[in-house]
Amino acid sequence: MNRMRDSRDTVKGGFLVLALAGGIAASLVLTGSLPSPAADTQVSGTEADSDDEQEVPDPDVATSARQRRKALLKDLRQSRRDMRKEYLERARSETAARQNHLGPTAVSVPAASATDIKVSFKLDPRLTRSLYMGDRWVSPPTYSGLQEGEFSVQARAQGHDAGGRPVAATLNWRSADPQIVSVSPGQGNAVTITVHRAGESRVRVTIENASKEVIVSKELPITAWSQGAAIQAEIDTSRAAVKESASQEPTRGTVRNGWRFVE
Repeated sequence: MNRMRDSRDTVKGGFLVLALAGGIAASLVLTGSLPSPAADTQVSGTEADSDDEQEVPDPDVATSARQRRKALLKDLRQSRRDMRKEYLERARSETAARQNHLGPTAVSVPAASATDIKVSFKLDPRLTRSLYMGDRWVSPPTYSGLQEGEFSVQARAQGHDAGGRPVAATLNWRSADPQIVSVSPGQGNAVTITVHRAGESRVRVTIENASKEVIVSKELPITAWSQGAAIQAEIDTSRAAVKESASQEPTRGTVRNGWRFVE
């Protein structure tokens, strides 16, 4: 009898344990605290999709793209530089052509109408080469410069009438002291002035008629100093041109204004 009673108690205890376990499991399922296998599968699939979407790009691909962008930018900059250089060179050529071209009015006004002489100097090409400015001519009241050895500068002159129009005339250049300053050639609109040593001298620019009579003249005082092995020179162009006539021309061998006029 005791054995049967113990067996019944054991069975009842087992059922109670099973019932309690079943109730706990049911409550967990209802509250959603215990995920199902399907949910696990869905979560896993979602995480995989998310990982695929956030995949890190290949470094080699990114580097190649950057290199292509850099190459395109470099080509664009070089193209702009080439266009700018071409434009500046064309503008320089056109400016030089205008400066060196006297124009049709230069031959339409006779030399006898000249009342003034304008002198200009060519800037050192080393000052303008990097700026793509071409040959630059200036007409300052005083032109100055410093050069090793002898001082040399290219100069040109043009006669003008009272209205400012260029006249058709060939100019003559004479140095008061060729040992200090020389001019080559002695005749023409464009010459080279060379200062050989320190000192003072003058260059006289004239326009003459067919009879070699001076119509108008202009003096250029020149002062030079020694700076070690270099020469610093100043050329004064501020003096006004002088209108002359045959009656005012000094006679042979006469000294006038520091100049001796000889045949």
